[in-house]
Amino acid sequence: MTMTSIDTTSIYNDILRPFSVYSHGIDMKNYELLRDAFVPDGLWVMHDMTEIRGHEAIIEKLEAVAKIPGRPQQGLHTFHNLNMRIVGKTVESTANWIFTSRQEKGGPWSVESVGQYEDTLEKVGGKWFFTRRRIINWNL
Repeated sequence: MTMTSIDTTSIYNDILRPFSVYSHGIDMKNYELLRDAFVPDGLWVMHDMTEIRGHEAIIEKLEAVAKIPGRPQQGLHTFHNLNMRIVGKTVESTANWIFTSRQEKGGPWSVESVGQYEDTLEKVGGKWFFTRRRIINWNL
């Protein structure tokens, strides 16, 4: 049986869930939400190719980054131009992202960085999760 466009649309819509959970978790600094974006032993590859594996390590890294002096008070990640490819039981995807921020509440927003995500996702218990997410920062 071949996959129809309806099936592909359904997968595409389901794939959006971990992307949104990831962005909202980081933007709201509610890093516990990332447990619902990554599999428990998921791999997060930073722009410098540092590999961080597993929920606890990912959350710990984000908490440490948030404490760096001079970090924006508020940030907003948006993703767009999602391209995905079904490879057996996994999905490989790329998406562009923009990170806007402001230093103080009520202050002006500015684009801080732009780049691309390279992701691998798997369906577990009826939901899609990142097994690997690589961040490419075009500003660096």
